[in-house]
Amino acid sequence: MPYDSSQGTLKLLKRNYAEKTRRTIFFVGAGASAESGLPTWYDLREAVHHDIDQTVDGGASEELLDKFRELEVRRATNDYWGYFEYAEEHWSTSYNDALNKRLSLDFSKVPLPVVYEKLWSMRNNKQIVTLNVDGLIERAFQTNERTRQAKLLSYDGYAITDSQAFIAKDAYCCLNLHGTVYQKSRWVMNGAERRKLTEGATGTKYRAFLTWLFQSHNVVFVGVNPEDVAVSPAIQEAQKTGILGEHFWICPAPNSETRKWAEKNGVRIIAYTPEILKDGSRVHSTTICSILDDLEQYTAPEPEVKLPITRTEIDVEEFPECSTLIDMINKNRSETIDLMAGAATGLGCKYEFTSRQLHEFIRRNSLAIQMATALDSKVDGYNSLGQYKLHEKLQGSGSSSVWLVEDTTNGGDYLIAKVLNGNTHEDETERQSFRRGIQSMYLLNGSNSSIAPKYIDHLELPLAVIMEHVNGSPLSEVMAMGDFCEPDDTLKMFLTISRAVRNCHISDGQVLHRDLKPGNIIFEDWFPGYEKSQLLEASVRLINFDLSWHRFSSGNTKAISAEETGYYAPEQKGLKNTAPPRSASTDAYMLGMILYYLVCSEHPPEGGARLIDWVDQVRRVVNRRFKNRTVSNRVTRLIDLMTRQEMNERLDIEAAQAEVESLLNFMKRDFHKVDHDVFVENLIATSGRDYSWDVDKIEGKIRTSIQAEFLIRYQPKGMSCEIEFSRSRGDADTRATFGPKINKKISESIQSLKDAGWICEEGGAVIRSLKAKIKISDLIAKTDLGASEMNTLSGRLLANFD
Repeated sequence: MPYDSSQGTLKLLKRNYAEKTRRTIFFVGAGASAESGLPTWYDLREAVHHDIDQTVDGGASEELLDKFRELEVRRATNDYWGYFEYAEEHWSTSYNDALNKRLSLDFSKVPLPVVYEKLWSMRNNKQIVTLNVDGLIERAFQTNERTRQAKLLSYDGYAITDSQAFIAKDAYCCLNLHGTVYQKSRWVMNGAERRKLTEGATGTKYRAFLTWLFQSHNVVFVGVNPEDVAVSPAIQEAQKTGILGEHFWICPAPNSETRKWAEKNGVRIIAYTPEILKDGSRVHSTTICSILDDLEQYTAPEPEVKLPITRTEIDVEEFPECSTLIDMINKNRSETIDLMAGAATGLGCKYEFTSRQLHEFIRRNSLAIQMATALDSKVDGYNSLGQYKLHEKLQGSGSSSVWLVEDTTNGGDYLIAKVLNGNTHEDETERQSFRRGIQSMYLLNGSNSSIAPKYIDHLELPLAVIMEHVNGSPLSEVMAMGDFCEPDDTLKMFLTISRAVRNCHISDGQVLHRDLKPGNIIFEDWFPGYEKSQLLEASVRLINFDLSWHRFSSGNTKAISAEETGYYAPEQKGLKNTAPPRSASTDAYMLGMILYYLVCSEHPPEGGARLIDWVDQVRRVVNRRFKNRTVSNRVTRLIDLMTRQEMNERLDIEAAQAEVESLLNFMKRDFHKVDHDVFVENLIATSGRDYSWDVDKIEGKIRTSIQAEFLIRYQPKGMSCEIEFSRSRGDADTRATFGPKINKKISESIQSLKDAGWICEEGGAVIRSLKAKIKISDLIAKTDLGASEMNTLSGRLLANFD
């Protein structure tokens, strides 16, 4: 096999890609285009050198010969940037002629690299970054079955910061850092051009963007060397901040120096050997595509996380019989519980905590376990759990109970104990899920922010966790206060909650909560009667991690058949999970339902997004809450996209946060922080007419019964809004008068748009049409954001002709 499918770095990438706790972005270089016959950096350098060599003969001046000797020295190194800069400085004509000759191809006829086609077909990929100038990545997008109906937003290095909002919202983007051959004034081919891009005011923004990219995402390098001076400084800058995604380099036959650089800079190498053909040439794409296929097909679990050993291990070979244990519990409950926990700890450490041996031990001693979990804070002998004295039962269910306890050996601290019920210990899935929740809290102890109750202690038998007591109110109590919050407050609360969930996902343990509902979301140190401002400033803590999953999880996880089932994703329901639990998409679904609850103060209906009229129901409750039509429609769409039945169709949490942040800024008219597509949709929304909105195309279409098409779209190149209208004669229109009437309407519309600052053009004779555009900045400058002219325009063009 040309690569080792068991290498640890590949396993890590596969898990990260599948779980989507942090989005994966592919960074592509010239190596991926080489098999289409395009020149590599080496080929271009040799071509330039050949042409320059032809101009330097024996009669050249000594000064020119010295410069050529220096060029030869630079040629002997791998510093292509320096070579091209020196060549252009001293042989500008030959340098430019050589590049133009080698790059003056009809790129529309160049065979598309199979790697690009594979990348755009991957379910979790919507953004590609490249140093290439060939434009083939964009062509591959336009022809790919998965993407060709969508809109690709393309940005060169000088406009790269404009892409940040759309990347955050998970739009399809191609970042051509060094430009394309179609716009040579903005391409980057040598050191001087690179410095122009990376230095000064432009460079500050460019470098900041790349640092953000490497901080916030997992980046996979394909056909590019991240050691390149065009890439490595940004990785190193992100590393200095201490915030860095997990980055990977699919690298052919790395040597020791390459591995040393990668280790130092936090880049994980996935090594492979290229395919060698009979003629001796090397083919990389076959193996790279196989590795990418591996990412798509990943399902395997990772090793188990090790919880601390909290009780002395005991050899079960000398352990008392169950009847003896029951007598011991009656005589000295605290010591006997510690003894049982030590026996379970010993078996778990010897055979693993999911082993048959531990399960059999639990089955044999089930009566003793039920005695140990028979708890009552008011009855002596039953009011302790080892060293912890029970004070009050806070919550109970069919599988577990939650208690306020006092640590009698550590200064009397008040803590929370959650205990698995006695008869539930024999249910392998329940026990594994409960223990996985303990692991998740333990892993989150190392997080930079307080997300979950702090793990303090645990017992293996009876299975119990002791945790920090978090003071505060659950979301359910907040919402029970009625109209306590304004519409924008509900979006602010959603942001706070989603950030807590996102912090779980990007923590070292990559914890997926999978049980997000109002009772499990605590606003810390806030209680009814406190000020609303205190609520909006409160931190959110998440509790109840029994359904959670983390990066080291293995085993079974239980499905849902409990109350409040409207919050749970389709894959969680039924007798067993219908999809692997390792996906942040499940939490995205549940957050979508939390947003529904925040908007209308009602639990999502049983069946949730599986209901036939789900989107209509969402629209009704959202319209009651938000009076602004643009905000209402976008919140409705947001809930719809987050709660799609198919996991791969759901909007991820990062994109949802970006959308809500943009809407909040729109609502308070802080327009310079609002994403441009919001203004475009606002135009069509304020027309008062029914319309559809295509998220991928960033385009709206007014629905009308006449034979007309009225489109409004966002155009990233130029950052403008475009209107396109066409109308043909319908059955109700009189043939003789239709032409003059539509011509008159369009002429009037063009004049009024021009008067309002739009740039217009008029269409042809058979199908009457117009096109108009305006810069978003000009649209923002209008007091009503262009609403009045849109009302006039749509009323004039879409009216029935008498």
